Amino acid sequence: MKQSPSNPRGLNQRVVALIIVLVFVLIGICLFAFIYTQLGQLQKILGVVSSSPTAILVTGVESITPSSAATLPVPPLGTNAPAQLPTSAPPAPLTSPTKTLTPSLTPTFTRTPTLTRTPSMTPTPDPWVLIGQYKVGANTEIAFNPVNAHRIKFQVASGGGDDKTISFYCCGASGAAWFVNEAWIPVSDKSLTLRVGDARETYEFGNATVSRMRFNIGANDNEQVDVRVSYLPATVAAPTPSATASITSTTTTTATVIATPTATPAPTATAAVTVTAVVVTATVTITPTATLTATATLTPTKPVAPKGSIAYHKNDNGIDRVFVYNLESITTTPLIDIGPVMDLAMSTNAPFGAWSPDNSKFAYISAVSPGGSNVLRVVDFINNSTRPLFASDAGGGLSSPTWSPDGKQIAFVRLASNQRLWAIDVVNVDGTSCNGKGFCEVTTNTIGEQFRGGLNWSKQGLYVLAFNSTGANDVYTMFGDGNGRVNLTNHAADDSTPVWSPDGKLIAFTSNRDGHPQIYVMNVDGSGARRVSQGDTADFSPSWSPDGNWLAFASFRDGSTDIYIMDLQGGNVTRITKTGGDHPVWSH
Repeated sequence: MKQSPSNPRGLNQRVVALIIVLVFVLIGICLFAFIYTQLGQLQKILGVVSSSPTAILVTGVESITPSSAATLPVPPLGTNAPAQLPTSAPPAPLTSPTKTLTPSLTPTFTRTPTLTRTPSMTPTPDPWVLIGQYKVGANTEIAFNPVNAHRIKFQVASGGGDDKTISFYCCGASGAAWFVNEAWIPVSDKSLTLRVGDARETYEFGNATVSRMRFNIGANDNEQVDVRVSYLPATVAAPTPSATASITSTTTTTATVIATPTATPAPTATAAVTVTAVVVTATVTITPTATLTATATLTPTKPVAPKGSIAYHKNDNGIDRVFVYNLESITTTPLIDIGPVMDLAMSTNAPFGAWSPDNSKFAYISAVSPGGSNVLRVVDFINNSTRPLFASDAGGGLSSPTWSPDGKQIAFVRLASNQRLWAIDVVNVDGTSCNGKGFCEVTTNTIGEQFRGGLNWSKQGLYVLAFNSTGANDVYTMFGDGNGRVNLTNHAADDSTPVWSPDGKLIAFTSNRDGHPQIYVMNVDGSGARRVSQGDTADFSPSWSPDGNWLAFASFRDGSTDIYIMDLQGGNVTRITKTGGDHPVWSH
């Protein structure tokens, strides 16, 4: 039988297939080895190695892969004998990794100021200087070495009988008074009742020389009283309680520290370590406390001592004269004679004179003879001269001279000789004509009114005046041209002698709406009228101090008409003249 020849092409195909299979096996082995190697490196990098052996089954052969770095024997292929761990040395124990914590400090600063207010009370030494302690009774006068005083006070030290009270008579030739710059100044405008320990203090003199004091205690006290007399030196101001609080600032700094740990594993073992960084934020609330303990009792004080000069009228042994009282030097000097009698228009209480805005001149009304002409004159203190500006008709009269804000004109009230025509006129101070004649007529009494209640010109250019047509006077305001009259009081009582305050915000005037003439103050629109003086007899003819805190006025409260001053609350009443005086005019 003949054998079939072999097929070389089929053999070649099997060889090629075997080669391809071997190539793929080699590639798989290389890929496995590469993956296994890289996986080990990755575990080292991550620091994570399982603490227990992991069994891996490969093609039916069980291999044990320990997690340690030891090399374990592998049984021969084709056997079922299990792999044995070497007995010559026990497996190395796992070593706990060494953790090194490196804190990263990130401070956060919070500045919380704590304010501590520590009051510092600085005691003020007593500035009063004791002159001496004296025993006084009825009609007692004490003398001491002259002192240059800003103020004087006396304090009742003892006496007063069982009730410890003493009555001091205020008024008359023997009333309680200080002898200041060679003139007696009353301690009070009314009798006083003081208890032991009480003190009476004068208003501010300025720089005044005081050398005597007069007392007259009540007859029912019938004993001597110990009084302590002190003075405040002219160079020392009145004490004022003071409390000084010092503030100490304490800053508290709070730092919040955040620790960021860094774990570094030991090379002998690798373990899975999970580190949790816990940041604890503490919130501290600090409440600032301020403790201020300071008690200061403040006694209301009177206004600043009045300044300037007050001109006033006085009948001196049958001759009408003008005197000037200086409030700073406490001196009185004669100024001018204004005639045998002061014969103002219709014998009103309207002002007789006025200071110029710069106090360099003084305008006044004089009378040649009773029933004769009234003459408006001006005293020039710089040139030491006096000259007439305007004269009324015989049988007529003038009153209420008042200066324009610029000091170039003087307005006044004029009554014609027929006693029926009233007018408000203006003249130029330099003597030049006004509208081609000697005066300019501002307004007349077209409805029969009588301008007998006074006239005053404000710094703002407005007039305030008082007049009546059928009954009592009322207070009006009016523009400089005579138009725009406004009734401010419109009261059944008689309201007269209105004067502007220096700032033009208030008007003082005289009214008998409470039964007898008293001094009132109101706003420029007529609102807020209130009584200021509190006399039991007539108080009239107000005049403002330069600072607007005081009023001068005439009063009959001590049995004769004299000049007084008071503050705007009606307090600190002080008698200026002792031998008569009226129509006060305060300088600017």
